[in-house]
Amino acid sequence: MQRASLTILRIVGSPYTTLALLILSLILGLFVGIEALVKRKPYTAGVSYIQRIAAFNETAALLPYTQADGNLGLPSRALLATLIALCALRAAHELVPHWQLPVPSHRLAHTEEFTLEGDIEEAWERATGILSAAGYHLIPAAGSKDAKRSTAHTRGAGRWFLGSLYVGLCLLFVAPLLRWRWGWHSPPLYLSLGETHSVERADIDVTLDQIAFVPRADGTARTFDARMRVEDAGNDDYLTIGLDRGARYCGTSFYYLGYGPAVRVSAWDEQGTPLDIEQIASGAPPQHALRVRFREEQQERLLSIPESDLILRLVSYRAIPSQNIKGRALQIQALRGRTGHVIAGKMLTESGSIRVADTIVDARFEYYAIVGAEHEPELAAAILGGALTLLGLYGTIMWEPHRMWVTMKAREGRCHHRLTVLKRHAEAPWFLSARAKLQEAGGHDDG
Repeated sequence: MQRASLTILRIVGSPYTTLALLILSLILGLFVGIEALVKRKPYTAGVSYIQRIAAFNETAALLPYTQADGNLGLPSRALLATLIALCALRAAHELVPHWQLPVPSHRLAHTEEFTLEGDIEEAWERATGILSAAGYHLIPAAGSKDAKRSTAHTRGAGRWFLGSLYVGLCLLFVAPLLRWRWGWHSPPLYLSLGETHSVERADIDVTLDQIAFVPRADGTARTFDARMRVEDAGNDDYLTIGLDRGARYCGTSFYYLGYGPAVRVSAWDEQGTPLDIEQIASGAPPQHALRVRFREEQQERLLSIPESDLILRLVSYRAIPSQNIKGRALQIQALRGRTGHVIAGKMLTESGSIRVADTIVDARFEYYAIVGAEHEPELAAAILGGALTLLGLYGTIMWEPHRMWVTMKAREGRCHHRLTVLKRHAEAPWFLSARAKLQEAGGHDDG
């Protein structure tokens, strides 16, 4: 049991383990970045939000990190738990003064041996005094009457930077578990101006109050800002989200996912009396002014004006090159309700109206916003973990901690002194200096 524990601790302290942790954290960071780009990429021509989510799920299904629904699978949770345990042990090794890892295996270690004359207590006191004078702090380990062990490391910030590196990695690996256990995201909210939807998981009502949209020549968004009113339990506030800007309210994050074309349709008779309009097969009550959204998968809508016995067929186009229409267009066809015959039609490239007998139909071009709502309990752990990891990497590179394992055994009236470091430090100036100081106090043992 003791041997197995020693092997585990050596694996934890191995530089290969450190390298593996850094590589896995990099892979995790890259995957999270890909997810953010796929799910929150602004709306582009021909690619809807639903298509991007489907593409992400297909990609995620090939990765061990997630299941196809975006949740952590059991193998991933087990892997993350193992990585967290490794990082916690390494952090404890660096930050807890009297908890040290064992001497590295022979494959990774470089050893120098010396012979010091005299009693073991005297020789030990002399050797530790030399190392302390050279700037090393010695932490004693379990020993016996004829054997002494200790770990020597430099005083200063280097050790704390290395500890913060592992604490940061630990937090980065904890973040996905927090997301899996307590995080959630709502289905996309399709909001026209003045329209209200509820985020049921957060018990929040969201109303789109205003849109500021500047298009490019190809119809994609140069800037897009959506101002929303959010309400819960009698409290309300206004949030603004955009292409590269999210917002938070009561622990819920809101993100811009995309936009789409919408039309505000109203109708009145010759006397100026507003007429009721309803969307066929929608189940919504008739209104004097109706906002209609168009999606990638449904570019055609049918409306009814019962009082005039009219059916309006609206077809949205992103562009019509054959008619030299480079931007947005809306085709309106008016059909007689009783017969289904087309009695009028018009192609609009901007807001306008069409007259059908004694009825005037007005169409105002608008846009709707696609909004995502998420609860992200992992954000604090991810941000703090990332900051500590970067700080730890920078500090460790600039002030790399120096560590030696010191062992002394009494044998045949002499004290055999063993100094062990990792192989990559065998020619380091600080180790050569410590070795030279010890050589001054005793003879070098070539055997």
